[in-house]
Amino acid sequence: MSALFRRTLVPVDGSVLAETALDEISPHLTSGADEVLLVMVMDGHVDHALSDFANAEGISVVEAAESYLEDLRLRLGEAGIKSDSRLVFDPNAAQGILDAANAEDVTLITLASHGRSGVGRWLLGSVAQKIVQSAHVPTLVVRAR
Repeated sequence: MSALFRRTLVPVDGSVLAETALDEISPHLTSGADEVLLVMVMDGHVDHALSDFANAEGISVVEAAESYLEDLRLRLGEAGIKSDSRLVFDPNAAQGILDAANAEDVTLITLASHGRSGVGRWLLGSVAQKIVQSAHVPTLVVRAR
């Protein structure tokens, strides 16, 4: 990424799908110059793996989310990528991501999407679609493999 995209927000939710965005942009980040801001929105829908981890460890889902974010930050750090993270509480995931983007002065939002279209998007809604339509910064949507 160029200096234009010096601070990239990547929403994560504990799923492999969300991490696809990190896998996609990591090779393009300038070591030491760019920063990734990991944002996890607690909106009432918790990834099963995250809740299973919380139950197995005897910790709260919030503690599991914080641990997950820290693990991602360590992984990025090992790759030479600066990162920070925020845990956001908002019943509307898209709005929570947009609010974080505005508050944190990011220059790019990169997120993964299921790639649903047509009726699937209409019936299920799409966080990615809402972010693309409303974001005040460029948004890169990576289709999950």
